Amino acid sequence: MNVDLLTKHFAKETTAQEEKLILDWLAASNTHQKEYQVLEQIWQKTSQFDAKTPDFDVEKAWTKVRAKTQVQTKVLPVWRWAAVASILIGILSLGVYNLVKPSPASEFTTVLAQKAQTITLEDGTVIRMNRGAELTYPIHFAKNQRNITLKGEAFFDVAHDTSRPFVIDAANTQVKVLGTSFNLRATNQLAEVVVKTGKVSFKPKDATQGLLVQAGKKAVFEKGKLQENSISKNDMAWRSGLLVFEETSLSVVVKELSHYYQTDIILKLEDAAEAANCTLDESYQNESLENVLKDLQKLLHIEYQRVPNGIMITSVHCNRHN
Repeated sequence: MNVDLLTKHFAKETTAQEEKLILDWLAASNTHQKEYQVLEQIWQKTSQFDAKTPDFDVEKAWTKVRAKTQVQTKVLPVWRWAAVASILIGILSLGVYNLVKPSPASEFTTVLAQKAQTITLEDGTVIRMNRGAELTYPIHFAKNQRNITLKGEAFFDVAHDTSRPFVIDAANTQVKVLGTSFNLRATNQLAEVVVKTGKVSFKPKDATQGLLVQAGKKAVFEKGKLQENSISKNDMAWRSGLLVFEETSLSVVVKELSHYYQTDIILKLEDAAEAANCTLDESYQNESLENVLKDLQKLLHIEYQRVPNGIMITSVHCNRHN
């Protein structure tokens, strides 16, 4: 895998097509996943070091990373891991000692789901990961706490254990439970928890207090604000494949389609007012995005086009008569 492409990925500058290339590469081999973990840690730690030490040259560090990986392109796969691990030596020579310490492979596992899949942890907790989700967890939990990290979306059925709280770091939030079931989504824009059974403690990472979310409730952390919201029928549509819209405004439809299909769907600002007044009363079971958009074209008289990062709705004329 081209290190420049992974660098774009860590900087969140990749296109949807580039993200698919990375997902395919990760799914092809456990060795690739190990390489990814090391490079991700280098990215995170050098970024932290750069913030604390103005003289540290991150670009110079990544130039060394690229050089070390590029000379290994024809090495047998069993040795590629050792070659990539040697990147750490180059980073240490730049003065980042003790800041980049990859967790031993025997202690932690990272799974990046190319498609929806189920993981069962050693305590019996079952995690159903949505496509594109990334989960990092220890092979063996500590005696007093069960800690994992999530990026993306997953449904958790946490095994009950009063002596060891189950703690999830997700984006800029933290979820803490003893044993319950809930859906958790963590993106660059927001973190959201939908509780099915039991109750969940949900708070920003830097806060001392948060919300205690009960079964049948939802909490969202977005733009620095933590609040309870109404549950939508489509909050967990990724699990059932069923999207339901009941007199739902087009602006909400667009938001929920973006979530379900994991594709940016952009509504032009000048169409926002009309989109709020357009409503959709329809349901879709395992339909492709293209078919749904064609249906919206017919029912709400929208026009759309594909753009590099997703879909642009170019016009809205829901009150137009044929």
